[in-house]
Amino acid sequence: TQGSIDDAEVDSPAVAVAAATFHTLVLNRNGRLFTFGLGKGGRLGTGDESHRPLPTRIMGPLTKRVVASIAAAENHSLCSTADGAVFAWGSNRFGQLGMPSSQGQHSSKLSPRRVEDLKHSFVVAVAAGDRHSIALTKLGEVYAWGDNRSAQLGRSLLSTRLFTSNDRDSLSSPGVTGSASHKPQRVEGLWSATPRRRAISIAAAEFSTIVLTLPPTLSDAESSLASLPVNVIFGWGHGNHIPLRVNFPAVDSSSSSEFSDLQQTNSSSYTRSTCINPIGIACAKYHYVACTADGRVYTWGLHSESLGIERDEQTLH
Repeated sequence: TQGSIDDAEVDSPAVAVAAATFHTLVLNRNGRLFTFGLGKGGRLGTGDESHRPLPTRIMGPLTKRVVASIAAAENHSLCSTADGAVFAWGSNRFGQLGMPSSQGQHSSKLSPRRVEDLKHSFVVAVAAGDRHSIALTKLGEVYAWGDNRSAQLGRSLLSTRLFTSNDRDSLSSPGVTGSASHKPQRVEGLWSATPRRRAISIAAAEFSTIVLTLPPTLSDAESSLASLPVNVIFGWGHGNHIPLRVNFPAVDSSSSSEFSDLQQTNSSSYTRSTCINPIGIACAKYHYVACTADGRVYTWGLHSESLGIERDEQTLH
């Protein structure tokens, strides 16, 4: 039955966690997914809206599948499986589950449902914003769907309205408005860019999305700066749909406490040894965080308390 746990499952250690306002997801080493918290709207994926104070295994279509990645937002959850499939559950008011909204209460799905529009893509990671969802494929493509009122899907508001107005399902779905789409679409601002940007990590928040991309290959590079062997972060949202590069300050090799702007150091003195190589990303409502290969942490955005800096400091740290 839903939620029954045998001794083997209990003894399997946790390897990943995801937390949101009202619930938590836990993935164990055997690829089994557990949840606990408040169940209203189906965010737990247990088949009903009951609260679960203790870890409960999510069954249904995940019963015999190995879960590989997980993501939790306030009212919906996502996971990808070892065979590259994506499943979603909870609120679908803005199409964030990747399926047309129904006439049911809050357009919710109480159990995991596969995102069928991604069945031809092998997804290796997922991320969840409050009202939108992101998927990363094995090829490095980024797909987005759900609410786009802040351009967090990486496409213009106009294109989203045109797309949904020509979609028969969207016209009949109260949960998909002119600024949202339940159809996952590739972020062409990365994939069709020159040079092409292949993502290796994704993160989503209420109004925005950021991705970590591999350095472009030498054959694609347009300049010596573009060919530097460091990962690059791009972000969009808060009203801007175009992926914008995050420019880190360059470390002065003579003094690790001094920084200069990356955009102003495209010269012979800017060498590979002084490049900052981000390897991890995270984002929240109004600020972002990255960690680098040399163990540094950089923050940017609003509110100094969230950034870990003094109030009068304005540059990226």
